[in-house]
Amino acid sequence: FPTRRSSDLAAEACDAVCIWTAPGDDGSAGRATSYELRFKTIPVAAGDTLTWWNNASGVGAPVPSVAGAADSARVTGLQPGSSYYFIIRAIDDAGNVGGWSNVAVLPALDVVKPARIGLSVIPR
Repeated sequence: FPTRRSSDLAAEACDAVCIWTAPGDDGSAGRATSYELRFKTIPVAAGDTLTWWNNASGVGAPVPSVAGAADSARVTGLQPGSSYYFIIRAIDDAGNVGGWSNVAVLPALDVVKPARIGLSVIPR
């Protein structure tokens, strides 16, 4: 699921919007019951998604839409100088938890201003 940035580079923190396609309650049919969306500032180590997931911060996600619809969640208070990694899972009405999504990455925002310019004027 892709992410996009929505931020003011002069701010101390930024926001991100995570966007994904809603799965169904049963595979790709129906409507899931809830989502778990989590993020961290460190990437997922190969073969260690569970440890990453268990130590990641949770984000409030909307009630799932019907399968195939676009869903999204805004994540606020992110620090512009850090990269963020996101994963989401869906849960159905029987408590079955879907597999992890792909890892979506919000790269660190460039917050370093250009150096101050030394200006001179020479008469001609």
